[in-house]
Amino acid sequence: MYEKDFRMSLFDKTTAEIVATKDSDADAGRRPLPDAGGEPREGKERAGANYRLGPPYAEALLAKAGGLVSPDANSTLRVTYGTVKGVEPRDGCSTCPRRR
Repeated sequence: MYEKDFRMSLFDKTTAEIVATKDSDADAGRRPLPDAGGEPREGKERAGANYRLGPPYAEALLAKAGGLVSPDANSTLRVTYGTVKGVEPRDGCSTCPRRR
């Protein structure tokens, strides 16, 4: 039996029937996930410390750059190159180039 056919057949089974298949994926779905967060208080303390460090960090970035810095959405460097050209919008598509 193909894997897809087997997986699709599970939709028609009861929980007990799925458990009886001894399928490793079905077993993994029944196990609880490991605790990833620790104590909630620790998370709040860490968030508070990060919040307090924001202004001095921003000041250090500005001092290092000597003025303005580029916005940083998620700590990834964005590099682009090329020529920016305009387009003429057409009905239903404000950014599509007009076909001639």
